[in-house]
Amino acid sequence: MTMRYRPSELADELGCHVDTVYRTFVPAGCPHTRDSSGHIWIVGTEFAAWARSVLSRNGVKLTAGQAYSPSGGDTMGCTGA
Repeated sequence: MTMRYRPSELADELGCHVDTVYRTFVPAGCPHTRDSSGHIWIVGTEFAAWARSVLSRNGVKLTAGQAYSPSGGDTMGCTGA
């Protein structure tokens, strides 16, 4: 079974603020669905593949403890889990 995350859960896993998911990842094209109530759900494996694709397209190399901000073109201090 595929693990689906709410934006807050994904942010917890990545070690970043939930606003990063709503204001950066979703507008940048992160794969997600909305249920009948309008809640966003993100499949972890699809998010990981999308993030790798965005990173490789932009030639970004991350060090441990960093994540990429696709809309800002820089890194941010996500800690990961």
